[in-house]
Amino acid sequence: MMSDRQPPIRIDTRGLKLTAGLRATATRRLTRALAALEVGVMRARLVLSDDNGPKGGRACRCALTLTLSKRQPIHVEHTAPSSTLAFDGALARLEHRLARLRGITRDSKRRPKKYYVARRAYA
Repeated sequence: MMSDRQPPIRIDTRGLKLTAGLRATATRRLTRALAALEVGVMRARLVLSDDNGPKGGRACRCALTLTLSKRQPIHVEHTAPSSTLAFDGALARLEHRLARLRGITRDSKRRPKKYYVARRAYA
């Protein structure tokens, strides 16, 4: 289980201005998504970047990277016309990935291990 201490969330921007509202919303929603995770999160990094610069178009990219204890890091990205939409899409992908990770963890705990089954069969 994850402790009450929340992991540090690092927010970086490249070519975009990060508003205080978006920072607060991103921190709150990301903290809530990580609270349900059963594996300890060491670090969380959020990078918002504008790929096209002042040209406009579908250019805002949000990348989320989680460093987990005893597991491989999780990285998701989403591109959208605005930084808020890019964050929403990346967070949806992260929540889907975390739900899948919880399911895999739960299923591996339910299965009897092969040595236990073999010992019971030969007894």
